[in-house]
Amino acid sequence: WARGFHTLTAHGLVPPGEGHPRYIFPDGMSTLGKLLGKGLDVQTETRAARATRSSSGWQVTTETGDVLEASKLIVNVPAEQALALFEGDLGNAEEVLREVRLEPCFALMAGYPPETAPSWKGVKIEMNSPLSWAAHDSSKRDAPKDTVLVFHSTHDFAKEHFETDREVVQEKMLDAAGRLGKFREPLWTSVQRWKYSQAVKSYDKRVLSAGDDLLFCGDWCGGDKVEAAYLSGLAAAGAWA
Repeated sequence: WARGFHTLTAHGLVPPGEGHPRYIFPDGMSTLGKLLGKGLDVQTETRAARATRSSSGWQVTTETGDVLEASKLIVNVPAEQALALFEGDLGNAEEVLREVRLEPCFALMAGYPPETAPSWKGVKIEMNSPLSWAAHDSSKRDAPKDTVLVFHSTHDFAKEHFETDREVVQEKMLDAAGRLGKFREPLWTSVQRWKYSQAVKSYDKRVLSAGDDLLFCGDWCGGDKVEAAYLSGLAAAGAWA
């Protein structure tokens, strides 16, 4: 997709150097999970409410009251949500989970006419702004109908406005997007709150073990982005393979 991204500073837009390649799926990044899960018994759209030890290993109770059983458990959710799943002592793992800190952001997706497509693939915003990142999302697609951009807010902006009306949040973010081009008036928008967007204090290892039958992994293990999540997942699988 790209070998680097532009940077927006108070002095203007700075082009990228020749960096390492970044890869995408034209049909969306969820394609990776769908391909890895092909042939497996994957139960989607199911929210786990509680995990408890049983005589044979673990029982996971879902929000609807169903009970799933397993001899071993890998938990791949933000640390704060992982803590909320368990009743009882997790030993040293509990202390680690409490020390991890993930911060929120807003993600704004906006559509524009095709002729407004920017030349850049992504922009890191390093100036006083509600925005931290802008991605030319439609540049990942085959023959896109619209120009689609995705804007991420800063953590500070998200913390300050997390409970603010989304129309107000959108207006502030679009106003900041105007610094990148004619992007203040999109054809359509979608705003999402992302409570655990990025680890600002992560665990320094790829996997957190809480015994022979319980592992924690995720993007907060050994990093803070999708690469860390992937490597953490591989490490968790390798620990039991």
